[in-house]
Amino acid sequence: MKLYECRNKRFLQGVKKLEVNLISAAIVLVIFNLALLSGTVWAATYTAASVSMSDVQSVINKADPGDTVVIPAGTSTWGTGGTYLSVNKAIILTGAGQGKTIINVSETGTSWAGVIRITAAATVKSMTINGPNTNPVAAFSTGTANGWRITDIDYNGGTSGAYFVYVGNVYGLIDNNDITGAVGNAELIFVRGPTDSWQTPNSIGGADNVFIEENTFNGRGYVCDINSNGRAVLRYNTINGPMKIDGHGKASNGPPRGVRHMEVYNNTWTNTGNYWMALTLRGGGGRVFNNVIESASVIWVNLTDYGYTAEWTNFDNTCQCPSDYPVDDQIGVGMDPKKGASEPVYLWNNTKAGAPWVLSWKSTAGCTETCGEFSVSDVIQEGRDYFMSDTKPAAMSDYRPYEYPHPRRKLSPPLNLRLNN
Repeated sequence: MKLYECRNKRFLQGVKKLEVNLISAAIVLVIFNLALLSGTVWAATYTAASVSMSDVQSVINKADPGDTVVIPAGTSTWGTGGTYLSVNKAIILTGAGQGKTIINVSETGTSWAGVIRITAAATVKSMTINGPNTNPVAAFSTGTANGWRITDIDYNGGTSGAYFVYVGNVYGLIDNNDITGAVGNAELIFVRGPTDSWQTPNSIGGADNVFIEENTFNGRGYVCDINSNGRAVLRYNTINGPMKIDGHGKASNGPPRGVRHMEVYNNTWTNTGNYWMALTLRGGGGRVFNNVIESASVIWVNLTDYGYTAEWTNFDNTCQCPSDYPVDDQIGVGMDPKKGASEPVYLWNNTKAGAPWVLSWKSTAGCTETCGEFSVSDVIQEGRDYFMSDTKPAAMSDYRPYEYPHPRRKLSPPLNLRLNN
């Protein structure tokens, strides 16, 4: 009897084990069939033969969307004679790490067009890039497609003042980079938005922005120039040098439109030097809050519009006067057709050495002969074009910043699957 029970028990255990294996096999088969139906296959990882640009491009040309292309450790010069790396697929392009994969940007490259040109929803990461000293050749340019990401790059800008990233009319993410400028005129991140930006509703609090998130800025220059039609979010960045966040207005721009809007929050300036600008908004709308300037030194925060301060070609070489309010793309003006105070800027809970920010105002002396005596604060008025407070105002009760960390950060590394096109 005991022998029979023992054999029966073993038989039942075997049946259960077989059932589990059959169920597991069935699940795998279902997943495999779904993958076949959806055109999904396993992604691949390729390693370039060397760090040379031609070897890396050769591997990118073979890769499919979703694949990973690895650049090995080593040092190489890219961009010689105007050549460039085309990242035209939604891949992950990764170096061996900062200080291991080192790219020197050639002095003979093509200016703002970029040595690494991203035209797909690709991620490029984990390398050191050294900028040029005599010719302002950008490290990266982006265009054609949204959804790209540039992360974990150690960028050392040379004395030419080249861009780290030139963004052309698209949206993406620049995060967790170490970015160093070498000269005061270096506009490290230059952003232009879609040409219909002023004809479409704002995307404040939304995904359709360039996100500059959790980077560290050192040295000198501009953190950014958010330029014609640009929409950007700058958040959780640490700014160690005498650098400013800049939103560009219409007056001095080409093409002749200003920044559409900016959200600037939870950034920290640590520099203790005197006499530099931390933030200047020269047009558009936006939200500016929870920013900290640690120094008590003479550091300016500025709202202005150059059209009210001098003669500019984009305003027919004529000074703009209070009677011209609102001028095109000035602070507080929303989508076309222009309407004063339709999209004010809101600033709250911003401090310098523990005290609330105090705005500075650019001189209008260049326009008093045309307009008479006035101040920029007369045409960019508190309570109309902008609102400034110590705490979040009631008017902003429905405003919610876009998801943080940015969702794109959660997709790298992605699932080990890709979609065949």
